[in-house]
Amino acid sequence: MCIRDRVSTQSTGKMSVRLLLLLTVFCVSLTQARWGSSADWVSLEITWTVFDKLPITQTDAINAGWKAFPNTTCHTTDYRGIRYFINNDLSAMLLYNAYGQVSGIQAGTKNQPLTSQTEPNGPWHKEKMANGTVFWTVTMYFRDPTTICSTSIPKPTQKIGDRLTLADSGHFINLPLTESAVKTTPLWVEGKCFASMGKHYWYNLTATTDCNYLYPVFLLYNNGDLDSFGWVIGKLPEESGPRWEHPYGNQLKLFLPENAQPACLFADGLVLSTQHIYFDNPYLNFC
Repeated sequence: MCIRDRVSTQSTGKMSVRLLLLLTVFCVSLTQARWGSSADWVSLEITWTVFDKLPITQTDAINAGWKAFPNTTCHTTDYRGIRYFINNDLSAMLLYNAYGQVSGIQAGTKNQPLTSQTEPNGPWHKEKMANGTVFWTVTMYFRDPTTICSTSIPKPTQKIGDRLTLADSGHFINLPLTESAVKTTPLWVEGKCFASMGKHYWYNLTATTDCNYLYPVFLLYNNGDLDSFGWVIGKLPEESGPRWEHPYGNQLKLFLPENAQPACLFADGLVLSTQHIYFDNPYLNFC
């Protein structure tokens, strides 16, 4: 096998077709793979099997047709950074610092998350458009959110950033950048390795977790370093749009810990909406 973990034959449909195509590409020498710390984050890609490259500078975003949303104000009560989206799509919005460097990403939805995951209980934050439309966002920063809007500090040298910081109910939570660190961080649970993704870690996940309390963030590590992360939404109408993935049923067992697979994930035809966000080449992610 060209990957470490053999994929279950129970996965069917589109996922199996995509996986077959990926396995063809994955048959490369492991000596070509390069992993490292956040200093080696060199690109920003989104959505498994699609691996759509996102613009890492504000200039690139503008040239590619992204629009400021709602304007070019950097420091707001809702988020830090100059926010852009494309085609009015809330599912993946980019945040740029005062120097025009990518500094964070948001996922957005007009479907109200459960109160167990909205502020002040979780990271989903309520916003409102100028026309009164309400939507919710979760925000991850790649640079210090307290200095993103400042030019009084030197221009950062990192292409993508140097941290993974989650905004959660008015607090900034720095997430572990190494697998050794996440193993000693309370409540993070080790999941499975999946080539093109990495070793999954889930927050506070047990076999009896209520899907109403499924935490919307998971982390991915390769060769001991964090180089990807993801969003997950459950118990909502299935999200639409090209950024979202929709694993369901036995497919989920490919990513979850053997002893922490909540029964609710496999009941009532629940389909999750997920995103994978990569900081380097996902084709070299072998865990």
